[in-house]
Amino acid sequence: MRYAAGKFNKERYTVKKINLFAVDDEPGICKLFSAMLSASKQSPKYVENGEAALNILSQELFDIVLLDLNLSNGIQGRDLIEKIKNIIPDLKIIIVTGQLLDDSDKKELEKKGADGFLTKPVNMELLVGAIQKVKKSD
Repeated sequence: MRYAAGKFNKERYTVKKINLFAVDDEPGICKLFSAMLSASKQSPKYVENGEAALNILSQELFDIVLLDLNLSNGIQGRDLIEKIKNIIPDLKIIIVTGQLLDDSDKKELEKKGADGFLTKPVNMELLVGAIQKVKKSD
């Protein structure tokens, strides 16, 4: 992996062990999250659709969900936010999407229960920053 000019500062990208769960219909995105977070010993569990996400969330505990808005099969991300919050109201949800969200979109998603936002493509600094920000709001 290459880094911009200067020495790689591992501490800058370290996240205290957090149970992460990613829901994205593109397995490559979830593998990218795993690769980015491996320096801090994170390894998110992931599924490719909303139904599988609800099943796992009813059985396992997580701190943060990384949720794609545009899932190709079944329940869409926008609807999944409310379903997740009905099961686990305190679970933090970071929306990860390829579409640009304006302020009204973000407000709507926050009303449903979203706690943070990332726009694809995501880099390590943005991902770790979003996780740290959401975790601090606990």
